[in-house]
Amino acid sequence: MKKIIIAILISALLVGVYFVFKVNEKEVSNNTAVYSSQELGFEFSYKTGPEGYVLEERTPSANPEGLKKAIVLMQTKDKENLDTNGAPVGGEGPATITINIFKNLKNRQPSVWVKENIAYSTVNLSRAEPVEVVVGGANGVRYSADGLYASDNVVVAHGGNIYVFNGMYIDVESSLKKDFSPIIDSVKFIPATTSQVGAKINIDEVCNGALAYMTFPDGASADKFVQDCKDGKYPEVIEKFKKEMGLGDGASI
Repeated sequence: MKKIIIAILISALLVGVYFVFKVNEKEVSNNTAVYSSQELGFEFSYKTGPEGYVLEERTPSANPEGLKKAIVLMQTKDKENLDTNGAPVGGEGPATITINIFKNLKNRQPSVWVKENIAYSTVNLSRAEPVEVVVGGANGVRYSADGLYASDNVVVAHGGNIYVFNGMYIDVESSLKKDFSPIIDSVKFIPATTSQVGAKINIDEVCNGALAYMTFPDGASADKFVQDCKDGKYPEVIEKFKKEMGLGDGASI
């Protein structure tokens, strides 16, 4: 019950700060469309038509934690059941696939960001520890969570942004759950209209974060690596971090 209450509060918070904005999409076939935004630096494809989705862009009226925009995919049949004010008729709002895009204010890796921003990642409701994934060539984490609706979640860092993909579903056989992974697989990152020139890199975070994909015989060896990294003896660690985060040559320590 506590988890459900938390999920409801989070949903209310996210919905409450948005208003509908112009949609950047184009139809590529009778039942498929592509959403593409240079401003946000990515694109993806999704199903349309009676068995597909209606897409809305929502821009926050406030800017909590660097929230830039939300993209909501609602099943066409659910959209048709809303009243003239866009509110659900006779019950809770429908399950949706939502993508929240945040500015990566502290240049966090996804595994760190989700833990520092549980109000938006809902990682505190996860069924197991997040696993590392690659989406559109960028590193991310993936996990399932419980709440008002069960959900699949993918969080990716790229080009100075954090992309939080949240796919709600009622049961494991629902089309919402089945359609989530194809959307993730279709994600491509494109040159953004804003650059990361002048972005600052936290060397402590980068060098300590590198421990996650390395092994050492003991703690002393790990501590020595971190110190040597901070002293500039492992520049490849910095370059790997910049590539993973989509940061250009203008990023500095």
